Amino acid sequence: MSISTRSKATLGVNYVEKIVNLNDDIMTRIPQENDRWLDIVIEYKDRNGEFYTFSAQVKSGDSYFNAKNDGISIASDFQHFKYWMNHNLYIILFVYNPDTEQCFWLDLSKYVNELEDTKNFRIKSNDIKQLDSINYQEMIDYVNDKIGDHKRNYLLSKTIRSIISVSSIEKEEKLLY
Repeated sequence: MSISTRSKATLGVNYVEKIVNLNDDIMTRIPQENDRWLDIVIEYKDRNGEFYTFSAQVKSGDSYFNAKNDGISIASDFQHFKYWMNHNLYIILFVYNPDTEQCFWLDLSKYVNELEDTKNFRIKSNDIKQLDSINYQEMIDYVNDKIGDHKRNYLLSKTIRSIISVSSIEKEEKLLY
């Protein structure tokens, strides 16, 4: 049976939403007309009962998986990578295969920030982990560990950018503050 690209995308988002809901967390869809290269936001409760949020890009289709089924390959572009690199929320990439009804995740924030090949903006990795109701908490624990570092790095880079963009007198004042 042939299925449209829009329907495939919806199946992937629905799969992630089901897993999130089974774990009593909250997923919010970003309407496609407002989508700036992110599809969903997930709010979760950590093991200490504190709430945190991360965002995700969801891709659906068997064409994103390599022939050996041990990795993914997704074409992208500079604008996407720049957006993901500079985003204040931590970002996970979910890749759903509607043929096998399996979903995998990749640490997209880490991936784009460690990118060495700046000519080929392609997400290509074997470092993917399966997402299902059994290992959802492992993903949440992983993201929770990364969020603290991400917040510190984001705030530091934001501070540095603000210092660079002001006069030398203002720089002294900001540095003293």
